[in-house]
Amino acid sequence: DGVEEGTAGRDVDGASGGEAHDPGELARLGRGQAVDPVDGAAREHEFGREALAGGGIHEAHDHRRHDARDPAQAREAIYHWTPDIRDFTNPAQEHDWQMAGLDDLNTENLRVREALRRSYGYWIREAGVDAFRVDTAFYVPPDYFRDFLYADDPQHPGILRVAEATGRRNFHVFGEGFGIDKPFEETQSRKIESFVRGADGKALMPAMINFPLYGTGIDIFAKGRPTREMRHRIETMMRVHESPHLMPSFVDNHDVDRFLANGGMAALQQNLLLIMTLPGIPVIYYGTEQGFTEQRGAMFKTGFGSGGRDRFDESAPLYRSLQSMTALRKSHKLFTHGNPTVLKDSATGAGVLAYRMRHGNADALVLFGATGDLAVRKLFPALYRLALSGRIDVPVIGVATREWDDDQLRAYAREAIEAKNDTIDEGVWSQLAAN
Repeated sequence: DGVEEGTAGRDVDGASGGEAHDPGELARLGRGQAVDPVDGAAREHEFGREALAGGGIHEAHDHRRHDARDPAQAREAIYHWTPDIRDFTNPAQEHDWQMAGLDDLNTENLRVREALRRSYGYWIREAGVDAFRVDTAFYVPPDYFRDFLYADDPQHPGILRVAEATGRRNFHVFGEGFGIDKPFEETQSRKIESFVRGADGKALMPAMINFPLYGTGIDIFAKGRPTREMRHRIETMMRVHESPHLMPSFVDNHDVDRFLANGGMAALQQNLLLIMTLPGIPVIYYGTEQGFTEQRGAMFKTGFGSGGRDRFDESAPLYRSLQSMTALRKSHKLFTHGNPTVLKDSATGAGVLAYRMRHGNADALVLFGATGDLAVRKLFPALYRLALSGRIDVPVIGVATREWDDDQLRAYAREAIEAKNDTIDEGVWSQLAAN
């Protein structure tokens, strides 16, 4: 709750290619205050001026010292006067050259660093925000974030020190870096992690958005790739990332196609349940719960791409499914704090994916492909044998493309178990069915 997107490390007015947020909106959200629509705009503008001034940046036009032809501005070196990035594999270009023609702040400049700490510290103290999303983090040297977050300057400390001083001990900062790994690779995962821990092992940002998990989710659920690829992604996530539970996860957002533009409804529900049961912070992009297929269409009728109608519907099938998934996730800490162990996958194509979530002494089994052939022939009979021997007493979450309710899945599982056993112990079956 209370997460707001920021653009620290790029142009402070939000022109980094990320989300530019209205200062008054942040003020209202942070303070929990309503703003009179008659004079709200004036107060919002004034708060924005205060925030800029609080950061040593008095007006947007005044801080744009980016004319390299002026000797005084050239000496100040507030910006890098560089061309657009031509080679995204070149770290020097990626960190210090312009992206899409946007002026690139010189984050090596101590004056720039101080101004950014002051400005974003002001948002924490005065607007009361609880987190920042750092857009386009890849385009800033990773070591910059050590100064931005942890600087021990007594007058203008790093923003995590500001947050702690205001009583926010779990203030979150997570970066956005578009990096999707190919199957069975982890190059982008390691690049993402380099913005969380430096080469010296010291902390940088608390987390980055989990783009590799997003990419593999699309491949598995929308394109029918082998679930062995998801096994590798889950295992890589737990091995490469120090804090996977702090990484926001998603199935679509404003920068990529909607899931339903390339995949079906049942596949989307499976992908959503995956992020709801794996480590991370699931982020649901508005409209996903309404079945949107367009990237940035408005929710309400006066907005862009709305088709002239309000589209918010609490009875929509995906909305109701997400309510159930959210309730499941909140039902036990093993879905928010637990660690997964992949138990079964398919190496040849779309098929079963099973993993156990464990937290302390609590376990749950998550089974994708619960109505498939492998589940019928092996998994359900194996679950019954474990229950018969007293070795399983955990929730079993079955996921499939068929739109079944719990009773239909139980009947299907019972039929599979009966096919492999001459008799069924009704007490054991009742306990397994209840799970």
